[in-house]
Amino acid sequence: MGKSFTKEDWIRVLMTKGLTRAKARESVEALFAEVKTALEAGRKVILPGLGTVFLSESRRKRVYNPQKKEVVDFVPRKRVSFKTHPSFKKELRSGKGEEA
Repeated sequence: MGKSFTKEDWIRVLMTKGLTRAKARESVEALFAEVKTALEAGRKVILPGLGTVFLSESRRKRVYNPQKKEVVDFVPRKRVSFKTHPSFKKELRSGKGEEA
């Protein structure tokens, strides 16, 4: 597995498409802000051909802490989840999506 694809990488990709660095940065920032806003509003973000980003909630759990000899309740928390699109998953499994 290689290095992470960062915000700067997104900006460089847009710059190769003819945008200035300032416009590319503004576009990436706007995209990320809209994704965050949609998730906060409880909406799914569908990335065609890649998958869906959505909020999910963990279950309430009761676990035993052996050091303190007590049962601890974990309250449900929201987390960002990603479900891969079936065609993309198939590509990844067949090795098409890997870099040389």
